[in-house]
Amino acid sequence: MFSIRGPRDASALLDIERAFNKLEKVAIKNRDKGGRPFVLIINSLHLLRDDENGNDLLELLQQRAEQWCATSLITVVFNSDDYWIYERLRQHATRMDLVPVTDLTKDKAIAALKIYRRKWFRHESPDESVFKDVYDRVGGRMAYLSRVAKASDMIQACKDICVREKTWFLNKCWILGEPMDDDVMDQQKYAVR
Repeated sequence: MFSIRGPRDASALLDIERAFNKLEKVAIKNRDKGGRPFVLIINSLHLLRDDENGNDLLELLQQRAEQWCATSLITVVFNSDDYWIYERLRQHATRMDLVPVTDLTKDKAIAALKIYRRKWFRHESPDESVFKDVYDRVGGRMAYLSRVAKASDMIQACKDICVREKTWFLNKCWILGEPMDDDVMDQQKYAVR
């Protein structure tokens, strides 16, 4: 008996599953009363770690979403800013619609940027060339456009975003140039072992 794990020793995944069970009971009562299905929105799914625990949680979320969809209990919306989530969900999706949201086109991005800018700085009207320069620097991603529009100096905000993205990219990969010594790869093999 002492070897059986108690509820406090359980993993966080089990706690999440218990919470989902309670949510399911409430959704069933709601459906029995003639109510419409609930909508559960899970934002920033890309913040899950790309490891075994993160994959287990993502699998649990997807399984529950599929079950709830089949029984019309709950509609689940996943939101992610990273492609690996889309790839994992797509592999086992049977009832799920996976909709990749792409960046805005140049015209729509500039129009959205103008609306954002008017919202935050009502008495300012930058030149059209500034909006085009912002688009050329950061593209049509809504999160970037929103961040740039809130900044007092939009061009400096674009530069900051580019530096941050470049730093992230360089931390995720390494580039070997032509003047590299041939035995570097051999040394790398030994270092990895």
